[in-house]
Amino acid sequence: MNPMRLSLTPWHRLLLGLVAAAALLVLLVRWVYLPVVGRLRDRAAAIHELRVKLADAQGVLPRLPAQDAAFQETRARFDAFQARLGTDEALASILDTLRREAERWHLEFRASQLPTEDAAERAMRLGPALALRPVPVALNLAGRYRSLGEFLGSLERLPAVVAIETLSVSHKPDLHPRLEATVRLAVYLLGRS
Repeated sequence: MNPMRLSLTPWHRLLLGLVAAAALLVLLVRWVYLPVVGRLRDRAAAIHELRVKLADAQGVLPRLPAQDAAFQETRARFDAFQARLGTDEALASILDTLRREAERWHLEFRASQLPTEDAAERAMRLGPALALRPVPVALNLAGRYRSLGEFLGSLERLPAVVAIETLSVSHKPDLHPRLEATVRLAVYLLGRS
């Protein structure tokens, strides 16, 4: 048996080589080039989407509360309020500041700390971890009408948070032109109830 031998002419060999090269090129395009191009397109689309989102975020950033002027003003006022809060240890100093302010306005001054049951009851209603608690203080003042008004107006400028809870003023003919006033204040302190 004589196997049939295929004899190729150089022209056929060249043609067969070209066909094999074309087939290899098609396979490379199908399995390498197209997947790489697809991934690059996906990444380009993702980058474009991220750029659009970044542009949107940059448009929103100036409107965020941290950069808003009204928010900054409110934050500064809150920080100033917090800085004015005293502690139990600072109560004597706060009372001394009240005394000095009363003397500045030529008022006779007597202060006494009231029992803290009212504050304790309020704290119990608000919860055991109350960070801000009022300490009631009674002031007895005697002086002229204008001095009393100036003293009460100066309370908001004190380096402590003080609120007037009650105020009673009486005029006695034998003290004319002086008035007597009893002021019940709440001095707000930081601490646990």
